[in-house]
Amino acid sequence: MSGIMGVYYANHQPIDSSNLARMLDTLSHRGREQASMWHEGSIGLAHCLLCTTPESQLEKLPYCDRTQGLSITADARIDNRQELIDWLKLEAPSPDCITDSQIILAAYQKWGQKCPQKLLGVFAFAIWDKRQQQLFCARDFFGIKPFYYHHSERVFCFASEIKALLRVTEVPQQLNELRIAEYLISNLDDREITFYQDILRLPPAHSLTISARGKVIRRYGRLDSEYELKLGSPGEYAEAYQALFKQAVNRRLRSSGTVGSLLSGGLDSSSICCMARDLLEGSDRKLHTFSGIFPGLPEADRQYADERFYLERVLESGSFISHQVRGDTLSPLYQQEQIFAHTDEPYMGPNYYLNWALYEQAHQQEVRVLLDGIDGDTTVSHGFEFFADFARRGRWLKVIREARQYTRRMRSHGVSSSAAGMIWKLAVLPQLPDFSRIWQQLRGNDPWYDASLIKPDFARRLNLPQRVRQLEKSDVPNRTARQNHWQALNIGIHPYVLELADKGTSAMGIEPRYPFFDRQLVEFCLSVPVEYKFHNGWTRYLPRVGMKGILPKAIQSRISKADVGRNFKRKLIQEEHRTLTRLLADPQRIAPYVDIPKLKASYQKCLSHQGSDDDIFCLYTTVNLFLWLKRLD
Repeated sequence: MSGIMGVYYANHQPIDSSNLARMLDTLSHRGREQASMWHEGSIGLAHCLLCTTPESQLEKLPYCDRTQGLSITADARIDNRQELIDWLKLEAPSPDCITDSQIILAAYQKWGQKCPQKLLGVFAFAIWDKRQQQLFCARDFFGIKPFYYHHSERVFCFASEIKALLRVTEVPQQLNELRIAEYLISNLDDREITFYQDILRLPPAHSLTISARGKVIRRYGRLDSEYELKLGSPGEYAEAYQALFKQAVNRRLRSSGTVGSLLSGGLDSSSICCMARDLLEGSDRKLHTFSGIFPGLPEADRQYADERFYLERVLESGSFISHQVRGDTLSPLYQQEQIFAHTDEPYMGPNYYLNWALYEQAHQQEVRVLLDGIDGDTTVSHGFEFFADFARRGRWLKVIREARQYTRRMRSHGVSSSAAGMIWKLAVLPQLPDFSRIWQQLRGNDPWYDASLIKPDFARRLNLPQRVRQLEKSDVPNRTARQNHWQALNIGIHPYVLELADKGTSAMGIEPRYPFFDRQLVEFCLSVPVEYKFHNGWTRYLPRVGMKGILPKAIQSRISKADVGRNFKRKLIQEEHRTLTRLLADPQRIAPYVDIPKLKASYQKCLSHQGSDDDIFCLYTTVNLFLWLKRLD
């Protein structure tokens, strides 16, 4: 998880190296192996290196190819290395002698601004093209590597984290009230906005070109929402899934240091750990696993939050080095001052405290690469859209048969379920007009008001209702199952969560890697016919069947999902009473944004155990905003 940064003056003003030096110092935690900068005339680049692959040990960044007039700084791991080396005809004693930044630079020389389309993996990079007098920047397909920037008539600067941009003299430090409003209503659809006015994020799958002529942003790729893969049988789809998943995990095991993996006991993290176990078999490397456990919770909560039964099934299946963190001893505001120092913004992550503790544990074990199961649910899809899709086709017998198989399976696990209720909810209702939404729109109501603590006057001043309604226009009814799957893969929460994870892992000198965000695996899962996403009464059919013999049977057939939020709800009220009281005693810092009477009423409901999930979550995000603004002051 290296750090990149740079400054460019379109008016040909010479670079002030002290700006670069301050940025480099601010991001030193992202890579302590090597820190250096390069500047020439009005352009300057800098880099701090964290070695996570064998090839990265040869990196010397920023790198300048004076013959071609190209200079690059990059935070990247390229997965289709050999394919690109062959295409580009790169010569070296061995492929291991060619760095990822050299591959990116050669790709730019051959394909110009189309080069990101050819790259598989994760990356954020900037290339200065002296001949064209332009700076070309790009971010990977899913936004795993961060890229923040500021652009004005005078200066363009970029960095892996906001805090580095704030060290540049010309960058203003002004709050963005629109981001505060969207934070309070939990709207993450805008992939560019930040809490600072005039500091933006480059969206995933986009490139950016800066020159004296100005800024141009282009989207270089998107998932195909129409293509359907045709194979002969369910077994062939399962075999193809296993092959691609194996490839995705294997690509992410390429490391120059110790590899670990988060392990919850769910289908996603268990699949990663068991596949990695098999791939590492015969080597001298063992996979470290990191898990949150909750043995101290009351039984009513522990049975939903604590996954030790499933953890043990995975751990007994192979040779792992297991590490466990007592999540039930931690508060949702655990290490918050340190977290704020790295997130640079208020964060929306009720279970982020647990992730932070797991990152700390991985750091203590000198793990350099950490595998993570985010976001297998979305990539694979539970497949419930099957019911509406087949109902529209008039395939009601198939709908009824699958509903009966599913409910029988649920009842065999002690979960009450009705086939008729399932058909009504998943097959019939999606085809009817949403009368509730229509009625709310006719009355001029905005349902997100009820589920948030935002001050109505503040929302109206920013014209927030209209902004939300514009975003809702993309919520088209009667989409096909594949279109719904595509939509789920393209919502703003994914880059947000990935950016949040990046800040936590970079604080610990760790690179996170996500097998379920492998582009080829995602494209395959999206293209699978919906009847093989939900099949024979099974949700997530392909990973269950495709991982047979690799996953323990208890995991393969698991239908439950842990609810670690139960610890969050309990601990927020029990252990943060003093913080909450301080907020309510002096709420002036958030009074311009938050409905204070509603906040107090919500807190009282939570104290008396009458608060809803919305009450708890809004209380948490409001406290987060309050503490961050106080810290900012």
